[in-house]
Amino acid sequence: MTDDAESRPGQAETVPGGASGGGPGDASGSVDAVMALEEQIVVLLGRAKALWREAAASVHPDLQPIGYRMLSTLVKHGPARPGHLACVLETDKSVVSRQARELASLGLIEVLPDPEDGRGRLLEASPAARATVAEMRRRALAGLTASLDALGEGEAERLADMLARVNAALAP
Repeated sequence: MTDDAESRPGQAETVPGGASGGGPGDASGSVDAVMALEEQIVVLLGRAKALWREAAASVHPDLQPIGYRMLSTLVKHGPARPGHLACVLETDKSVVSRQARELASLGLIEVLPDPEDGRGRLLEASPAARATVAEMRRRALAGLTASLDALGEGEAERLADMLARVNAALAP
């Protein structure tokens, strides 16, 4: 996706020869729709990153957004191996390892022996972290609910369904 300032909603992509992009049989409206969708996804991702930064800072001023995502994943799904967290968060194991050290030093997670693998370890959110993340989630959901009030009856559900389909189509 591009994040270029020259991209404007409603502008069709022009390909050599002056035609609107796409391919044989594609209408320029399809290209316009994809470009508009791309722009909205970029805006949404930017807002999500800002929310993660705010949530991380509210837990602890030194907490990075990826640390907050890791912590909220542990709160939601329970204890996990570092390698599993790396897969879930689509990041490198070294990032999880660094963040685990930081989260542990802040008292937000506990590092436990893995009962299934004596050499391994499990990461678990501390009780205080669970309470803090639950409060952050409550506030975030209240804000999202208020924002989605502008949608008509059933539109939030349809949006969630469409986003799920897009995510499934984009999955590796």
